[in-house]
Amino acid sequence: MGDTELPPVTVEGDWSPDQNRTMKNKLQIYFQSKKKSSGGDCRVEAEDGAPRAAVFFRSEAVRDRVLARKNHEILLENRTLILRLSSGLLENPTSSDGDSDPKTPKSEPEPEPSATKRNNSKSTHRPAVVLENVSENLTRDLLLMLVENISKLDEHNFSLEIIWESKMAVVIFNNPADVEKFIPASQNHSTMRKHGLSARALEAATGVRVEGLPQKDVKDLLELWFEKHWVLPDKVVMVPEEQAAIVTFSDPKDVEDICRKEDH
Repeated sequence: MGDTELPPVTVEGDWSPDQNRTMKNKLQIYFQSKKKSSGGDCRVEAEDGAPRAAVFFRSEAVRDRVLARKNHEILLENRTLILRLSSGLLENPTSSDGDSDPKTPKSEPEPEPSATKRNNSKSTHRPAVVLENVSENLTRDLLLMLVENISKLDEHNFSLEIIWESKMAVVIFNNPADVEKFIPASQNHSTMRKHGLSARALEAATGVRVEGLPQKDVKDLLELWFEKHWVLPDKVVMVPEEQAAIVTFSDPKDVEDICRKEDH
């Protein structure tokens, strides 16, 4: 549509005037998220002294999609606000950052984490078994012989890592099918019972740790950043004292995709 700006979507809700700046930022993030609001690229102007804002979308299709959505709600200070949308202009729109030029859309800056790490040490999920209750009198050679005996494989087909402080060992097999065979075979093995050992499959990681975050609360921005580049997280837990966050997802494959990219 060239330089012609679309009519705004008016958003109203039950927030106080002193919450306008916070709401402007939250509305910006909310309406930029396709999954949360069916929205997209936009800018937000809050009306001075009233619980009302205008959202200017760049795409008519996105604007129509947002208006067609039945329910819009946002979380503000642990309270869920129902948003009321209509198509129209504000009488006295003001931008909380002082920029009132309608042709210069501004978005909240995305957080730029310095590092994204899996919650465990592997960057991709591998076929592995965890041996639990590993005591100090169990040597590495004895554990290797035990795994060979149960799996009927030689040590070229798997690797063993002992984590003494957690009293466990991780056996990584080259073939995923060997994990499925090993676990039931280990349950009735006499040596396993003698030493009180148990075996379980190593779960795929469902979370990442994001570090190097700014001091301010960027939870909403993190959600938007992950949704933009990968998928909307299930949960974001901020760790402000460490300038970090734990971000969890429902699908472990999303974590693998995120960790496969070295630089973020």
